[in-house]
Amino acid sequence: MCKTCQHKVKSIYDNPKYMFYLEKGEMKLEKYRRKGLKTTYTSHVKKRLYQRCISESEILSALNNGWLIRSKPQSAIILSYTKVGRTYRPIHVVLGYNGDTIEIITAYRPDHFTEVWNDSYDKRICFCEGKKGGMY
Repeated sequence: MCKTCQHKVKSIYDNPKYMFYLEKGEMKLEKYRRKGLKTTYTSHVKKRLYQRCISESEILSALNNGWLIRSKPQSAIILSYTKVGRTYRPIHVVLGYNGDTIEIITAYRPDHFTEVWNDSYDKRICFCEGKKGGMY
């Protein structure tokens, strides 16, 4: 990991705002789970789901069973593991909050970007621009 990324990782995960937004995001997600709020899909995510062989049932499973790994006031990233055959694969779902609607922005498999995520795929460890290619 380069020095720039080391500094950025420290500044994000050691910042009290990180936990504050994570807790607020968990409350929003719990509201969705309890009330079954409306879910919409962007045209971008529909294209990406097809390209990345991710099903809508995997997205719904992530929403209902996954956990937040990144949260901002209007968006979040959920990590979940979905069963495919006899194995489980990690999936990240990026979502936005729009009133009482959760908008699915994109989804991807973080195991395809091992240089960007830690071994458990719950913390981003590289922020170099060139390494994100195709992730979102």
